[in-house]
Amino acid sequence: MDESGKNKNEISLIGSVVVPNNFYCSKSVMELNDKLKREEISFHLTDYKKSQLKDYLNLFDLFVSNENLLRFNVVAFKRGRFSNHMLKGKIDDMVYSKIPERSIYGSLRGYSSFTEVEANIYIEYATDYEKRGLDKLIKNQLNIHSLYRYDHFKVVKAKLIYKNTEIGLEFTDACLGVLRNIIENRDVKTTSSSKVSRTLIYKKQLVYELINRHRNFFEHIDLFELDDKGLLERIDMRKYINLFQSKYLKEKELYGEVAEVYGDSKYHVKRKPRKIPYRQ
Repeated sequence: MDESGKNKNEISLIGSVVVPNNFYCSKSVMELNDKLKREEISFHLTDYKKSQLKDYLNLFDLFVSNENLLRFNVVAFKRGRFSNHMLKGKIDDMVYSKIPERSIYGSLRGYSSFTEVEANIYIEYATDYEKRGLDKLIKNQLNIHSLYRYDHFKVVKAKLIYKNTEIGLEFTDACLGVLRNIIENRDVKTTSSSKVSRTLIYKKQLVYELINRHRNFFEHIDLFELDDKGLLERIDMRKYINLFQSKYLKEKELYGEVAEVYGDSKYHVKRKPRKIPYRQ
């Protein structure tokens, strides 16, 4: 389980990926995990560089090659929506006592009544999580929920894990980062100037390539939005994907050459003039 976005004005995502133990312990996954621990690779989309493209493609190719075995369940919400509530000081208490459990439960439920599932939960470490005892809270909540609803799963352990120690957490983090870019679909050109963000162009190039390679996986993400009544409304990912791809292709036509020419620049750059007129 991982989280993306804690600012009250941005979209917050709490998501979980379920990976079967037999696959996760396979030679190919363990080899990638060893490279992660040796710091030969790293994954954090916020700091994404174009040189990491191959690493991200390899990561998704490995995990999503078994997409029928994966479950990716995400709850989206905005903390700012609760800013006018009389209990606004309790927003984080509400978030961490409710949403992680709902995200993970959605991934674990629904297996055959003839099969009992034992789950180990890994959560990316954060100081706030440790203070709240989030790992113990989630384990207790899910096991009580399983018994109450007569589900057929049991959480054996839940553990806070430091970044860059488990490739499964890095995959979850990458999935949330890609999902955030699809949903937000930000302009690569800033509104306050004529400059273009080459960093965002690179991220969009990566996301577009991942969608093309693994469209079925992204279309079947179980994405839910927390509404004003505390209910989870399912969101159709295909609409977000279509909007993202349409906008990306337009931006690529307008600004794509900027990323190619100024690829190693540390700054935002102005769009290179085109020799042919733009399409109207």
